Amino acid sequence: MNVLYKCGNTLIISSKSHPVSLVQFKITESIKENSKVYFITNEGADDYINHCKDLYGEYRDLSDIDNTSFKTPYTILDIAEDNYQRDDFSDKLYNALDFIWKDIQSASGKKVIYLNNIYLFFDKRYKNDKTIKLLLNIFRNGKKYDCSIVIFYWKPTDYTSRYFDADCHIDYTSNILSQIETSIITTLDSTEDVKIVSDVFHLTEIEEKEILSLNENEGMLIFNNKYELIHW
Repeated sequence: MNVLYKCGNTLIISSKSHPVSLVQFKITESIKENSKVYFITNEGADDYINHCKDLYGEYRDLSDIDNTSFKTPYTILDIAEDNYQRDDFSDKLYNALDFIWKDIQSASGKKVIYLNNIYLFFDKRYKNDKTIKLLLNIFRNGKKYDCSIVIFYWKPTDYTSRYFDADCHIDYTSNILSQIETSIITTLDSTEDVKIVSDVFHLTEIEEKEILSLNENEGMLIFNNKYELIHW
């Protein structure tokens, strides 16, 4: 799996595996590589908090962000909304990123930002325009500060169909995928899933069939039109 960070700046993982175990696996791997890890999540963080403590990390709910300092290699920033307040969510994400960019400038060695459950970042309940700009800013600043961006989600249609209008979610997905340099595509269950991926990466029919034939914990690494089967 180390090859993933050498191939590009950004990685997307879509998996049938339990998301908590997969996220923990990747974060543990980053810690072993002596990376500075920032983990932003927008859902219940109990499992990640316990894992964070096991790795001598810190948990931050952003309630006292001005007095926060990242002394450990692994920090969780929980931006879960309070009672579904729209403005509160965008503000939390902005504050988390603002602090990371300030901290990351003085960090040495490898740097990784993990975003968990990306589709939750674009719920219709929130101000999508502002949130999308914040996400795209993560990509830009990630390259600026030589920081890997790792996004976890289940499948493209899991968040686009549930949280976006039908006439815009395909364009949105293509826009996000086109920003990345490296992707992991694992088993996709529907023809719509495959179409989204195929349109972005210009897959052949044979490659589409190979993706659909992948088993759990198998993935296809796509990089510069080259394909490699991986396991975790």
